[in-house]
Parts: sequence; structure tokens; C-alpha cells
Amino acid sequence: PQCFSRTSTEARYCMECGTRIAPQALAALPEAAACPRCKATLRARSLGTASVAECGSCGGLWLSEEHFERVCEQADQADEVARGIASATPRRPLAQEQVRYLACVECGDLMNRRNYASSSGIIVDVCRHHGVWLDHAELEKILAFVRRGGLDRSRERQIERLKDQERRTRMAEVGPLGAPVPLPRELDTGLTLAAWVVRLLGQCVR
Repeated sequence: PQCFSRTSTEARYCMECGTRIAPQALAALPEAAACPRCKATLRARSLGTASVAECGSCGGLWLSEEHFERVCEQADQADEVARGIASATPRRPLAQEQVRYLACVECGDLMNRRNYASSSGIIVDVCRHHGVWLDHAELEKILAFVRRGGLDRSRERQIERLKDQERRTRMAEVGPLGAPVPLPRELDTGLTLAAWVVRLLGQCVR
């Protein structure tokens, strides 16, 4: 309830922050809401101030993109202890399997696979209209990446890419000595570029 760290099912106190663990009521979701990873039943539970859906079998988590971003921002700003999700470890951890696209919990469309922050190496499944699916322990890995300054490094790389793109654009607009590249006189008079190239090649042959 405080640091959101993952604990064992029999823990009476959090192993990270020492807070007493109180049972949390879990509400079953409609039968149509099945885990996109293992097809088990999803259950509703609270994560901070928001309600999320959790798979009690594989430990996956479904939450809105807004809430996911808010949790990451809190970790980025406060440098707090990792925020996990469940008070129970999954009964059946998933084995490594081939990459496959998952269906959105709400609309059923296949979600996009994205590398969080472009450089974390943590692949999340995203429906741009409804939310984010995180496999077991992926939220903890993402928040650990954020606390290590991963978002700051990602922003710095993005800024460098934008600067490099701007430099390339300026170089394309000026000559090798920095002077603007003049257009051929023929182009100023309405001659097409293709026709001008053909004429230039003809002059070189002669």
C-alpha cells in the first residue's frame, strides 16, 4: 500500500518498507475480459488511487496509459522505492516464448510492441486508444530504469537527434563554404530540373 513492492502471499509486512500488509479485495471483471497473454481471468484491484486489471495466473497487468505515465513520472520525480503491483507472486511464471502480438483487453485489436523510452530494452504492448499491458515484473523493471536516470538519458539522446537533424537540414541549404547554393539560371526561367540535367550531360559529352 505504500511502496507497491511485490511481496509474497504470506508476508505480513512489506520486505522493502516495513509497512503492514492488509488484505485487499479483488473484484472479478466481466467474463469477456481475459488475459491477452495466458487467457486466464482478470481481476480488478487498486494501484495507488487507480483501479487496474491483474492476471492472477501469469501476473500480467493492464492499466490506462494515463495512469502508467503518472506512475513513471512519480518515480522519476521522487526517486522512490520501486512500485510493483501484486501482493502475490504468480502461481505459474511464464516461460520464454516466441514473440507474438497481443490483443487489447478492451477492443480486441492487436497492440503495438514498443521499447519503453526507446532505449530501456523493456518491450511493452500498447493500444494507443485504451492502455498498456505489462507482463510479470515489467513495471518493476521500468521503474528501476526510471530511477537510474533512464528517462533523462533518453531525453538527452532525443535532443541530440533533433540537433543533428537540424544541422543536416542547414547543411543541405548551404554550400560547402557556408554560402547559399545558387540555382541554375535555367531553373529560374522555368526549365525543369530533369531537362536541365539532360542539357548539362549533353554539354559534357560534347
